[in-house]
Amino acid sequence: MNSRELRSKLGITAAVLKKLVDEGMPRAKKGRVWQYDEAAVDQWLLDHGYAEPERPPGEVICETYDDLVVALGMTGKDPKRVIAGWVKVPGFPGTPGTPGKRNARLPVEQIKDWLATRDGGGEYAKQDDELRQLDRERRRLQIEFENRKLREQLDRLADVDEIAQFNRQCAADAQAMLRPLPDEVLALLPSRTTPRTRAVIHKKVTELLDDAFEAIARITRGDNDGEEDGQNSIKEKDGGKSQRQPQRGHTKKHKRRSSGGSGRSKRRK
Repeated sequence: MNSRELRSKLGITAAVLKKLVDEGMPRAKKGRVWQYDEAAVDQWLLDHGYAEPERPPGEVICETYDDLVVALGMTGKDPKRVIAGWVKVPGFPGTPGTPGKRNARLPVEQIKDWLATRDGGGEYAKQDDELRQLDRERRRLQIEFENRKLREQLDRLADVDEIAQFNRQCAADAQAMLRPLPDEVLALLPSRTTPRTRAVIHKKVTELLDDAFEAIARITRGDNDGEEDGQNSIKEKDGGKSQRQPQRGHTKKHKRRSSGGSGRSKRRK
């Protein structure tokens, strides 16, 4: 057919036809007229993505490698590379199309039949099944590992609770044993100790025990600073009480001696 007939068949303008010719559309010149082979033009249009093939009813044809990967349920490291190797094999039922365009023609059912009948055609399917089996096994082992870690953590938490309960019991036993201490200290004092002194000693020992019990309680609760805070509170309460006060009598006596000595020196003069 000539240029006018081809433009009429395709429904394009002369400018569009010139663009297609510049891209390589096949034609031959007979005399002064360019002639176009209809079958060659149709195939060229299909190969370059300017036309879509006629699809039989119900046939699934993928237009990209990604679509074919999904249609075949392929897995593995690089399934698109496997497909690129297939299309180079003579007799492969499909055309790859142009990279970056959706103009490939990859009939899914025909490709499945081709894989099943070619020499070693079922090898990829076999490898794919093996990969799926390995992947399921990997997921199963991962779940078992995570469950084992979870059980270990739960066991560790149970141990922590038992230790905390043991510490609380020890603290309660210590309080029960030390509570009578102030009265026992009073019993060890000499009989001539005054009631006021006994009361002061009893109060002091009781305060020290209360501070110790508070520090033990803080440590039992898991407060790392509990012991240090308890010691600080004991020091603060003790304050200057433990410091020995100067003896007033001794001071006055020293003054009297000083004054007496100065008087005698005056009389001597």
